[in-house]
Amino acid sequence: VFLSSRDAIGVSKVGIHVFINPAYLELFGFPPDADLAGKPVLDLIAPKSRDRIKEYLLRRARREPVPSTYETCGLRADGSEFDMSVNVSRYEENGEDHTLVILRDVTERKRTEETQRASEKKFSAIFGLIPDPTTITDIETGSIVDLNEAAARWFGRSSEEVIGLTTAEVQV
Repeated sequence: VFLSSRDAIGVSKVGIHVFINPAYLELFGFPPDADLAGKPVLDLIAPKSRDRIKEYLLRRARREPVPSTYETCGLRADGSEFDMSVNVSRYEENGEDHTLVILRDVTERKRTEETQRASEKKFSAIFGLIPDPTTITDIETGSIVDLNEAAARWFGRSSEEVIGLTTAEVQV
């Protein structure tokens, strides 16, 4: 399972790589025969994220609470940076603490989210500037989901009072 997983899986001890699977090498852009055993985990963290991850490593070593899932910025072998999700578990083997990480590249998801936020911001700006009373209505329920300022003035009520009602309930 470890070797065939499509997720990047690594095991470290005190912030030093012990085992990694082929997907881990691929995620960071290393050739399949690369050997990261004995190399610091922080070497694969982008400089802008290192202080936070170093703090997590130190706190984990002291057995203090640390997030088990988070996102950070990884550093590929070619020096390029990428966004990754991290899922961390601590376990003990032969009396020594080890850390198991499962990593995923989330760069595309984050780009999509940013594009969606920008699109929503543009839509909101345009929607607010429409001079005619305009509502957005849920097709299934007929309730108003959003309305512009012109519609609120036309209804003679605030947006908060109108959202969730049908146009019939607003009693124009």
